[in-house]
Amino acid sequence: MSFVIWYGVYPFELWLIALFAFGFFNGSIHHLFVITTAADLGRKHGKRATSTITGIIDGIGSIGNGLCQVFMGVLVEMYGWRYGFLLPVSISVGLTVLPLTRILANERKETKLAKEKIKQANLLE
Repeated sequence: MSFVIWYGVYPFELWLIALFAFGFFNGSIHHLFVITTAADLGRKHGKRATSTITGIIDGIGSIGNGLCQVFMGVLVEMYGWRYGFLLPVSISVGLTVLPLTRILANERKETKLAKEKIKQANLLE
């Protein structure tokens, strides 16, 4: 949202540097994700599968990126820039929290089972 508010205040070169920095940091995270996922799945399925898995992940990412651009354009035209920033951020946060809650529930269940096993082992002694 600060881009929209401060667009005319700062020089164009500063915006280019900021855009480069954001793209660099975002792109590096994407590449790390693709590499680690492909390497992990490639170990399970063999070396030939690594390139296929990498291609599938990159292809799905490219399709998602293209659809995101269209979706953002429609969203900004219909509701304005405020919702153009708020809606994608809230969707991202929501899609991040959902799997984390499942992981947390599984961890709690495993911890509870481990504590019960320890209690049973102590009672048997």
